Amino acid sequence: KQWYQRRVAITAGGSELFHFRITIVSDTICPYETEFLIYVNNHPLTTTQYHIITVLVGLVVLLIILAYYLSISTKEKLQKEREEAILKKARSEQSSSYGSSSI
Repeated sequence: KQWYQRRVAITAGGSELFHFRITIVSDTICPYETEFLIYVNNHPLTTTQYHIITVLVGLVVLLIILAYYLSISTKEKLQKEREEAILKKARSEQSSSYGSSSI
């Protein structure tokens, strides 16, 4: 196989010791061959894990915003109901005081 330098990528699947052998064949008489080891410790997240974490964080943020909105709207609704009850009570007291007064 021929690999071009810009297209070569090594993807680590876990914390392990990886052994590589590279042979460079060019127009020279003898090819160049070398071996090397790479130990991967605490590899980065895979793409799937990254997407799952991103979606979960987004959902948590949306749930927090929704809970905040619901708590604010509930408080406003309760406050409005209290104000209406107070006004209704005040109106009923006013109407009863007008009806019971004798001139």
